[in-house]
Amino acid sequence: KVDVGRLLKCMGSRSRNYKKGDFIFLAGQSAPAVSILLSGRAQVVRENAWGDSTLIKSLTEGEIFGEVFACMGLKVI
Repeated sequence: KVDVGRLLKCMGSRSRNYKKGDFIFLAGQSAPAVSILLSGRAQVVRENAWGDSTLIKSLTEGEIFGEVFACMGLKVI
């Protein structure tokens, strides 16, 4: 079994804590690194000009996100 904490330390990563309702990324921001959800849940939501929200994906503990954007230097959509 992979020791995620040890792996993250080797990669020079840092841990961040978010409260319920906090935004991890906003549309148009760059994703500087690959992210791993260590605990809890998160949602990828897109909001249109009228304020209507669409759930794109639900993330659960252990899931990786932002990898495509970080590796390719793309903007978060």
